[in-house]
Amino acid sequence: MKYYYLIIITKGKVNLYENLDVLLINESCKLVDDKHIKYNNDIYEFEYLIYSNLVDIKNTFVVCENEIPITNYYHQTSLEHIYYINEDNLQETINDIINNE
Repeated sequence: MKYYYLIIITKGKVNLYENLDVLLINESCKLVDDKHIKYNNDIYEFEYLIYSNLVDIKNTFVVCENEIPITNYYHQTSLEHIYYINEDNLQETINDIINNE
């Protein structure tokens, strides 16, 4: 099992800080539980997960309405360490989330 502090899953272009322990994934994957994802037959553990509507995350853990995760003002889902964002201002929103954690 591999560990990353932050995993970002999106097909959008994202520029990240070099000193972050982050994994950037641009394909669909499966949320195994509230701290693990399965991607390319590997399991990854994370502290925080950010994903966008540009990818398909298979899960049964995040509360959704019409298959869209319900979030608060800060883009947190029903699981406070998992964030869902849309493609509008993708880079800006990711930066805001990272800077506020």
